[in-house]
Amino acid sequence: MRPPGSLNLNMLLLLLLLLLLLLLLLLLLLLLLLLP
Repeated sequence: MRPPGSLNLNMLLLLLLLLLLLLLLLLLLLLLLLLP
């Protein structure tokens, strides 16, 4: 049986990756708005 901590760490890593992707998308949108 796997420890519950492993699943929690995986979920936290996925959430962090999603947050980073969202931040990158927001930065790209801001760059597109400021360019013209």
